[in-house]
Amino acid sequence: MKEKEPEKVEKGEIITFTTEQGRTMITHRVAENNKEKHFFVTKGDSNQYQDTKPVKWENLQGTVVFCIPFAGYVLNFTGSRTGKIAAVFFLFAIYLATEIFEGQIKRRVR
Repeated sequence: MKEKEPEKVEKGEIITFTTEQGRTMITHRVAENNKEKHFFVTKGDSNQYQDTKPVKWENLQGTVVFCIPFAGYVLNFTGSRTGKIAAVFFLFAIYLATEIFEGQIKRRVR
């Protein structure tokens, strides 16, 4: 995240901001930067409609500089029961493949 002056934020940029209560941070794309009234209209990429509450400039935490596409899907999957089972299976498969590969190398050295 990079600090940026609110008046320099452009439409289409991704920003992180806090809610009015200040307890939750949200990252959404800017649909409009109202420079007269000092607020942003935002929309989550997965949401069909723009957010109902405008974001005050003072709630801006920064702009996103780097993102990994679809990382949220991976995190959600690994947090689920199925994802945890798949992760254990994947790690076991890597361990097993390593043991088999090392065994073949040791046999060749002898």
